[in-house]
Amino acid sequence: MTDRTKRLDVLSFYSIIRNAYSFKAPEEAHQVLEANFLRYGGKDRLILYIDGGAAVEKEETAKKRRANRDKSAEKCYKNLDALEQRVINNQKARKRHFVDVKKSLASLFYWPSSVRQEFIDYLLKAGWTVRICETEADVAIVADCRPEDIG
Repeated sequence: MTDRTKRLDVLSFYSIIRNAYSFKAPEEAHQVLEANFLRYGGKDRLILYIDGGAAVEKEETAKKRRANRDKSAEKCYKNLDALEQRVINNQKARKRHFVDVKKSLASLFYWPSSVRQEFIDYLLKAGWTVRICETEADVAIVADCRPEDIG
């Protein structure tokens, strides 16, 4: 057995995070996410990295993401209005109407820092090694990686 350590960027599990926290209570969502980490090894071999604040260099990207969420919110309201009008007018609501609403809701997802902190507390209580990064987790992973971790 080797001393190889696996380092995981928690936000690389974004689609799992979005689905878990959109459709489950936070405690249940924490468990779903934790179960996905366990697929990569045990707590003794994994270090979980969580992004800190946005890097100054990525401020433009953050602005674009906020603008995209605003556009998605408008689209979501439009899709909900269309679905509501069909119901009010006794018209059949088609699958695409529900799909449009679901997709636009998914694009609005944001993992708030308060919920992230609850998740970090959950992980620490469960015995995980968690590294909260100053900025991007991938930069910290590269800096922390040792030759014996690669292979």
